[in-house]
Amino acid sequence: MPKLYHYSRLLDQEIENIKKHGLKILSLDLIKEKYNLLMEYSDKRIVQDTSKLEDWLEGRKDQICFMPLSFQALQKSDPDAVADLVTNWGGELMKDNYSDTFEEAYSEITKLSHPYEISVDVSKDTFLIYENFTNKLNHVTEIKNDYGYEYQIKENISPEYISITKLKNT
Repeated sequence: MPKLYHYSRLLDQEIENIKKHGLKILSLDLIKEKYNLLMEYSDKRIVQDTSKLEDWLEGRKDQICFMPLSFQALQKSDPDAVADLVTNWGGELMKDNYSDTFEEAYSEITKLSHPYEISVDVSKDTFLIYENFTNKLNHVTEIKNDYGYEYQIKENISPEYISITKLKNT
């Protein structure tokens, strides 16, 4: 059964949300949800400037990124491949855009979160899988099992296709 793997450092409430509602595509709404979570841990109140985020989102918006290898396989082939994603809460998005402005809150929320591997059963013909941030469709049987390929699914993924594994803290 072919699988793709998504890696992220998440809070318990985020995991419960994924278990109930599945994985959501990257969007301004998802960014606002994460921003609001961060604000729960911050004494700073800054109005979110989404114009900078819209530029950052270019090429990533409306999709979920995946790797073709499990965490265990990645640790053997390239241990740094997803290190940033499982070390920093909210992945590249939150780290790149908010970790400096909200240093204390970001540090606190990172300590409270845990790294996860979220695998998706893509053997069903319902998923359109794109290769390497392009619009090139890749049929599920063509997924390469070597590092260097990233895949995107450009739709929300319901919970019945998802398996969640808590990784050891990194």
